[in-house]
Amino acid sequence: MSGEQGNTLSLLRVLYVEDEPVIREALGRFLRRRVGTLYEAADGEEGLKLFEQERPDLVITDIRMPRMNGLEMAESIRAVDRDIPIIITTAFNDENYFIRAIDLGIDKFLKKPIENSHLAEALSRVARLTLQQRQLEEKSRLISAILDNISELVMIAHGKEATFLNNAFLEFAQVDSVEAFREMGGIDRLLLDKDDAFYKERSFEEWLQEVCANPDREYIVHMVPPGGLKSQPGAFMVRANHISDQTGILATFIDVTGLERERERISKIAITDPLTEIYNRKKFTDELERELQRSLRYRQKLSLIIFDIDHFKEVNDTYGHQVGDTVLQELTQLVREHIRKSDLFARYGGEEFVVLLPENDLQA
Repeated sequence: MSGEQGNTLSLLRVLYVEDEPVIREALGRFLRRRVGTLYEAADGEEGLKLFEQERPDLVITDIRMPRMNGLEMAESIRAVDRDIPIIITTAFNDENYFIRAIDLGIDKFLKKPIENSHLAEALSRVARLTLQQRQLEEKSRLISAILDNISELVMIAHGKEATFLNNAFLEFAQVDSVEAFREMGGIDRLLLDKDDAFYKERSFEEWLQEVCANPDREYIVHMVPPGGLKSQPGAFMVRANHISDQTGILATFIDVTGLERERERISKIAITDPLTEIYNRKKFTDELERELQRSLRYRQKLSLIIFDIDHFKEVNDTYGHQVGDTVLQELTQLVREHIRKSDLFARYGGEEFVVLLPENDLQA
């Protein structure tokens, strides 16, 4: 046995179940010299209790034993741990036992009397797999610890289901586990369907795949935690990458609520008249072009009202510009109260105003 192989075997915790004392002593002596920890039992019932108490890495068991045979014990163990390796030892060629063992997913059969070389080979294989599994679990714990210390919301998803949420995401969703998150309806329960949202009326899996396929584009989702105000959603920039064998996606949701609100404020300033707080001339000309194209394409009516204030210069000259500003503000408020929400009202310049009325004609 090489030094590396011996070091690997020394990590193993093995449960050995055999009702024949002589055989158990001989094989137990062989195992104790090689594995890290050995638990011994004289029958299936005793072996099952030891398994539940110690949770070993490997089970070696005889088939025919009193009280509970090896396959009955293996079936009970498989109900608790589907992946634990189980090696069966037997001195009999019983077809029914073999078929049932195959159904249970027994990893290996060793015929009695057992050759030590065959057992050592089986132990080495299990030890390598156990070590690899422990390394994967350790890496998984390390990654989870790192992600849990990130302030951004982090999710791992497979298909349409979330399989991991870091602490920040669990706290935002007000749940204590990813299972509870799925039960509450998943991310769809948190999303706010704004009219211009790229994810509107699309499945989670569909829009997340799009984010993953376009890493250079900016995607914003709007989310509200349970009990939060839908009038004040949080804005989150989504970044997503494939992980594992391309079946999973790691998605990060970065809170950009402050930046998004500032951007909306600046955008609003760019299209709003500062005095009357209605749309400005630029917004009107942009919308007029769009509505003209839409009206022609769908053969819909479109009306336009243009008006100004007579003798407005005299108001300014007689009462001052402050009074003139008040007149403009009062006028815009009056017009607002008598037009539809779908109509676009804008200050064209000075005391000139325009109202764009989609799907409307002069008779209306």
